[in-house]
Amino acid sequence: MKKEHKEKIAVLLAGALFVVVCVELGLRVFGSFYEKRAIPPSNARPGGLKVLCLGDSFTVGLGAPPDKSYPSRLQSAFNAKQPGVPVTVVNGGVVTQNSSQLLSELQANLDAVRPDAVVVITGLANSWNLQGFKLSAGRAGWGGKIRQYLAQSSVFKLSALLADAVDLRGAFEAGYFCKSQGNVEGFKQCLIRAAKAAPGDTELRAKIGFVFLATGNAKEALDWFRDGIRVDDRHPLNYAGMGLAFMTDGQFKHAEEWFLKELAIRPGDVSVYFRLGTLYKLAGRPAKAREWHLKGIRLEPSYGLNYSAMSWLALEQKKYAEAQQWVARAFGDNIAKKTGRREDRYALAADLKSISARVAAAGPGRVKKRGPGVLSSGRGKGAADGTTLHRDGDYSRAVAWFEQRLKENPSDFEAWFGKGRVLNVLRRHREAAAAFMESLKINAGKGKSYHQMGLIFYRADRIEEGLQWFKAGVLTGSSSNTWESWQFLARTLFELRLYGIAEEMCAQVTSVNPALKDVFEGEKARAAVDAGSENWAIADLEAIIALCRKNGVGIVVGNYPAATVAEGSAARLAPMIARSAAKNNVPLADNYSVFSARCRKLPSDDCFARDGHCNEKGYALMAELVFGRLSGLIGGGAGEKK
Repeated sequence: MKKEHKEKIAVLLAGALFVVVCVELGLRVFGSFYEKRAIPPSNARPGGLKVLCLGDSFTVGLGAPPDKSYPSRLQSAFNAKQPGVPVTVVNGGVVTQNSSQLLSELQANLDAVRPDAVVVITGLANSWNLQGFKLSAGRAGWGGKIRQYLAQSSVFKLSALLADAVDLRGAFEAGYFCKSQGNVEGFKQCLIRAAKAAPGDTELRAKIGFVFLATGNAKEALDWFRDGIRVDDRHPLNYAGMGLAFMTDGQFKHAEEWFLKELAIRPGDVSVYFRLGTLYKLAGRPAKAREWHLKGIRLEPSYGLNYSAMSWLALEQKKYAEAQQWVARAFGDNIAKKTGRREDRYALAADLKSISARVAAAGPGRVKKRGPGVLSSGRGKGAADGTTLHRDGDYSRAVAWFEQRLKENPSDFEAWFGKGRVLNVLRRHREAAAAFMESLKINAGKGKSYHQMGLIFYRADRIEEGLQWFKAGVLTGSSSNTWESWQFLARTLFELRLYGIAEEMCAQVTSVNPALKDVFEGEKARAAVDAGSENWAIADLEAIIALCRKNGVGIVVGNYPAATVAEGSAARLAPMIARSAAKNNVPLADNYSVFSARCRKLPSDDCFARDGHCNEKGYALMAELVFGRLSGLIGGGAGEKK
């Protein structure tokens, strides 16, 4: 009887497989007669070369006339600089297209255009256009490779369309978002299994310890750091972890012992000096903290965190002029943008925990009534002029207006603050920082000036220093006017993957202001979506590079121009795209870095349109970067190699 059942099952499976094969063949035959192509075959000049530009609205050229897009400018550059080499540039941009849509149409576009090189700028639309996310989410590992192979079949594509029609959510999507939302349990278990398989890997044990520490499990973290020291008692990372775990738990004496042991192993590491300074500050020994931060500055003047710590110490002692000097030195031309290694971020974790407890103990702050004639968020006759000029984009006149106000009253807090905000928009960051510091000298209790200082550092990719200023804004302002500081503090914590600290702070401050819970939850959701969409875009980019190489086509990848530095996916994607390009040995058109350095958001000298896309000047700069990177990919020397 059992044999008969097995035979029936075998026949059913064979029949099902036969049906799938027949359907697949039928769909492919039909597809050969009716193939959808996003780009029609190009009419290149005889004997010439072809470049295909793919991407979204930045490739289409929104923000400028159609003939001023970067592909059009690229065509003009070839005509002017390589007149003897016929080159046709095809603009294959599609507004709102995400990376998966570009990938799904790539083979058809390569077949239609048959380019010698492809330029790809993609990923920005992934944060809101989620078509294709499910396939990307399951791409990693052997299971993902099998799914990716199956996904190339016509039957699978048809099934996916039908599934999307009834909104079926796959397990891969749920698992992907679970990880991006900070649920690191699976990540922990994976690392633990790897550690068991590699009993002599001390650095892996340190990494596991930091994962536990980041999620608020100091005891488990200590166990892993101790195990790492057992494996190799000369590896400094586990000593740093021991010190940070004890410091986060408030056991400052034990933390001091471990940091000093770490210092004995690597006396030339400036980050140890920063950690010791932070420790003594938390232990209520500011003079000792100052001593260690100064030692760190003398050892390595390019390490920015020690300058930020010195400024913070001076502000606590109401030494405003000294604090301003430290900020100025932090922005000096000789100071490199160095934010420290990953473990240094945990040196701030204990500080954050103590701050959240102090905020909860202080209770709700009071909003002071504003006197007549004070500049305040656009209220009153005085503010309308400077603030309106700022809002309307007339930045030069806005600066002049605030400077005139300060001539009349050098102690006007709101005028200094307004001037700083405009200078910040103009990317005159050092002048903006000086203006905000002047406002703090007048009134150190205004949280919004600390918030603006935090933004300056945050947008300069100096995240930890920005974090300290957001902390200060939370501490000094009232519960009503520190909303923005809470928002950026939460955002920074989630970007640093300090989920445990963020959740603990949220729990403590909810009793002060229940609405702040919404801030944390909103930023948590935002971080989850951002992380998911950006990782998805990079996975697609890797597949795009592989497919171009499989077809024997050269490829240049680009990141997005820095219309809004360190805000949104453009800034977060920039280093991810750069790493992917380096990993795959692909030329990078680094629009983000070049635009940050060369473009200023001035009405008379602006690379961007009001909607955030490039204008004519911006697209000309993009074309210049791509032209340089195309050399070596197509014949005739398409430009000077950079």
